Formats: sequence, C-alpha cells, structure tokens
Amino acid sequence: MGRIVRLHQLYGRIALEGTGISQFEEFALLNTILQMKEPRKSDVIYATIYEMSTGTDLLNRLRKNGFITELPDPADGRSKRVKITARGEKVLQASFKRLTQLVNMLFGEMGQDNIMLCIQLMKNVEIKFSERWPEDKGKSFDEIYTSVMSDI
Repeated sequence: MGRIVRLHQLYGRIALEGTGISQFEEFALLNTILQMKEPRKSDVIYATIYEMSTGTDLLNRLRKNGFITELPDPADGRSKRVKITARGEKVLQASFKRLTQLVNMLFGEMGQDNIMLCIQLMKNVEIKFSERWPEDKGKSFDEIYTSVMSDI
C-alpha cells in the first residue's frame, strides 16, 4: 500500500503540472474549502488530516496565490474563515479533471466491482483513524498502539 501511495503522489505531481497548483495537499484543501462553504481554517486543516503548522503554511500559500481569501469569523474574533475565490475554483476544476484522469489511469483496469470491494474493505480503517486522529495527536506511538489494540 505504501508503494501505491508513493506512486500516486509521484504521478499526481506530474498530473497537476499546468493546473496552477503543484501538490495534492493544495488540491485537498481547496476541495475541502469548497465543500465546507467558508469553514474555519482549523476545521479545514482537521478535515484534511494535516498538522496545524503544515495546514497553516499551505493555506497561506493558497491565499498568497489568490486561490482563497480569509474572512473574520463572526462567532469568534480570534478565528478566521476561508473562502475559495473564482481563481481558486478555476484551478480546482483543472486539478480535479487531471486527478480524475490519474485515478482512471492507475485503477481503471481493476473494474468498478473490484474498486468498490477495495473501498468496502478499507473504509473502516479510514473511518476509525480519522475519528481518532485529533485525540491521538501528541501521544506516543506506544500509547496509541496500546489503546488501539485494547479495542481489538
């Protein structure tokens, strides 16, 4: 699985050439912002499963490139919300097209039934660890391992 993830990253970088963004992480943030409709910055970072510092750096890059804007959060003066710009939507559409082509290229030979089987087999891992991630941040691997394994 690690090799497939790495190949996806390598080919993904090539697929994104000419779209306006250079890495999948930027795509993930833009797509999440569009889906969540003016979310708080921290909510976008948590939803995309990035460290706060990494997510903040990526969001700052997207803002500097004119793909997102920051808005004050009316409910919390300390917090900022983000919104995708028209330029960001254009970049997102181009990136989405290319990444869809990438998925078809990498997994198209598998057939829809096998792809759905893979999703079915792996979805509980994604659900379980996506839910755990905010609580596990900052813990040692041994603590996380002991906790996870006690549930099995």
